[in-house]
Amino acid sequence: AGARRTEVVSFVNPNRVPQMAGAESVMDDLPRQEGRSRIGLALNARGYDRALASGVNEINLAMAATDGFGLRNQSMAVEDQIAMLETILTRRRSAPEESPSLSVTLSCVWGCPFEGEVAINRVVDVVGVVLFAVTVVVALEFLARLTEPRWWLLVVVAVSGLLLV
Repeated sequence: AGARRTEVVSFVNPNRVPQMAGAESVMDDLPRQEGRSRIGLALNARGYDRALASGVNEINLAMAATDGFGLRNQSMAVEDQIAMLETILTRRRSAPEESPSLSVTLSCVWGCPFEGEVAINRVVDVVGVVLFAVTVVVALEFLARLTEPRWWLLVVVAVSGLLLV
């Protein structure tokens, strides 16, 4: 279909998500193609290491804007996720030639299934840490039915202010 960037595997705990087991095997069978990025999703440093070892072109690190979702999805509060990101970035700086592209997807920016509405300043704070820590793609993810259209606009305007600094 002409997609240049495709998230092809998830490096998650196979005991917790058996449907996503075998990411390394998929990567072994998926040839590199010039101009195409094979992206691996990671939820934590262990997933990051697995993705790195598998030879992905890009690692998409999933993070959450709320402790409720972060603890249930990654077993980490937001503060712990930020510390994990900083550890990964330190490692990347010490071995840049071995580091594929990095993107971060931040979930629960427009609402959390466990905490409800998320304060805009919370989202801006977390996005700010990610943006200023790394020069990467930052994607904002929403969970359906948790927000109103006006809230989308408010979050986008607040976050876009970070780009003007």
